[in-house]
Amino acid sequence: MLIKIIPIIATSTILFANTTLYVGKTYDFAEADMIEAIQSHIQNNGSSIEKKYKAMQEEGQKRIDNMTPKATKQLPMARETREFYANTVFTNPDDIKDEKGKVLYRKGYSYDPMDYINLPYSIVLVNANNKKEIEWLKNSGMLNTPAYRILITEGKYKETVEALGQHIFFATDQIITRLNIQATPSIASQEKNKLKIKEVCLVDCKE
Repeated sequence: MLIKIIPIIATSTILFANTTLYVGKTYDFAEADMIEAIQSHIQNNGSSIEKKYKAMQEEGQKRIDNMTPKATKQLPMARETREFYANTVFTNPDDIKDEKGKVLYRKGYSYDPMDYINLPYSIVLVNANNKKEIEWLKNSGMLNTPAYRILITEGKYKETVEALGQHIFFATDQIITRLNIQATPSIASQEKNKLKIKEVCLVDCKE
């Protein structure tokens, strides 16, 4: 019996291999092809799309040009030229644990990062809204050299870049606090395992 059934199944498979079976009514797709629809929209609205894209570009560039530092600390202009060493000791506010919960450094543990790092450049902080500080910086010999990194505490990005002719960075409250910056212009540089801060007085200097 088994021998007779197998040929019947094989024959049925061959007969219906190229046969399409329809169940119920069939319909063509009413929706247009997505890619074709997008291409058609672009072709029919090219001018409008280009204007919107250009407007978005201009708005984005305007935002970048008008970007200013987010530091909330308003630093005064230095009234005397002086040097001092910043207190760079850091104390853990909380326990530092590994992924298994083991305490690596307990709350209250203190260390000085300057014992472990080598700062490859000096950091110059200026108020870009102060024309005297910008002029001092332009004549300082500290621009366009990897030996110095320029940070502004106030001022607009584009105006400052155009005035200095180089890229600049923004000073944050955290940077100002950690470097112990108290006035502008200031120069922070590493001296062995200490961070030396030099404030430069430009006007109304104390004797």
